[in-house]
Amino acid sequence: MDADLDLHPSHLINMFEILKANNADAVIGSKMHKDSVIHVPFYRKVFSFTYYLLIKILSGFQSGHTNRNKTFQDRGIKKCISHVVIKRYAFDLELLLVLKRKVTGLLNPL
Repeated sequence: MDADLDLHPSHLINMFEILKANNADAVIGSKMHKDSVIHVPFYRKVFSFTYYLLIKILSGFQSGHTNRNKTFQDRGIKKCISHVVIKRYAFDLELLLVLKRKVTGLLNPL
């Protein structure tokens, strides 16, 4: 989760329940959810939409909104953490891309 607590930590409980109920390797929270209320300037919405669209196109994720709360099964992290190269910004995006490749085989090998 982001350190600025932009999303309340209580969201992690819901995400954990979804993770377990679906036996998923990862669950990603999103401000783009239909029930989300977002108060940001219009220019930021445009910038964010463009960024998320680019990530969606390049990654093949259903949503390009990948930089929010994430919850993982330990097996998911164990499958991919040693393959992650980026140690700073975009670490979480690479982690998700590697996990997608390991789970679905949809990405080219590293």
